[in-house]
Amino acid sequence: MTDNQNPHFIECSEHYENTSTFVSRVDIFRFRKAPGHYLDWLKEQSPFEKADKILDLGCGPALLWKKFPDLLKQNHQLFLTDRSSNMLFHARNHTGELKAERFFLRNAMEQLCFKDQQFDAVLAHMLLYHATDIDQTLREITRVLKPHAWLSTTTFASHSEDIIWKTVHAIEPEIPPYSEILSPFSAENAPSQLKRHFSSLKTTNYQTGFSCPYPEIWADFICSFPNVELRQLKSGFRQKLIHKLEKLIDQHGTLPYQTEMVHYLCQQPRTRILHEAAL
Repeated sequence: MTDNQNPHFIECSEHYENTSTFVSRVDIFRFRKAPGHYLDWLKEQSPFEKADKILDLGCGPALLWKKFPDLLKQNHQLFLTDRSSNMLFHARNHTGELKAERFFLRNAMEQLCFKDQQFDAVLAHMLLYHATDIDQTLREITRVLKPHAWLSTTTFASHSEDIIWKTVHAIEPEIPPYSEILSPFSAENAPSQLKRHFSSLKTTNYQTGFSCPYPEIWADFICSFPNVELRQLKSGFRQKLIHKLEKLIDQHGTLPYQTEMVHYLCQQPRTRILHEAAL
């Protein structure tokens, strides 16, 4: 395995066959302190009106399109891809109100099954840190983009997860922090990787804390992460976690957790020749 390959890929691929764990993670945003949901913020970051043919990589259950069915018009074509057939099943159900023509494909992001320069836009939201090879994936994305197309991608700042993993490690030290899964493509290193493949990069941030006084909901949220959910946890882990969370909530009124997402609007994809010349 080379340095830019992700050792956590197999775990995460298995994890996302279970749609309910993903939904548990998103559900916490109903307790957000920020006035807008992250999906509202995400919708505003990209010029969808300028993209007739869109590729949504790692579409999951298609929550963006479910929330905003009027975002695309009849002239749009939307290609939704995911490794998980279960995610695609839910994506199909969640996009029934879309006016755009829809296509659903199981496809690995590291080797896309499309011809060169096919798309006006590619979406890769909360995804690229799961790639087996980030550089290869970005090369594939730029390959299928038209010359004046754009990529919309998001990730997290790894430090924003610290309070969760301090709590988890106090119970089960063998569980690795989520920062290890984020490490291939986190807010700390994503810009340098994206600039190798795009000439223009615009960055925006979304931050929020959460007002959730329910330790059971926090436990569901924490146990939905792949580095927790996929391990054979010791007997009583969840109950011990709830006990720890109760103490923190008694002290702070909620878990003092703040997430930070970063969005990158990447334009002017470098051609393969220019990319190779820059190496």
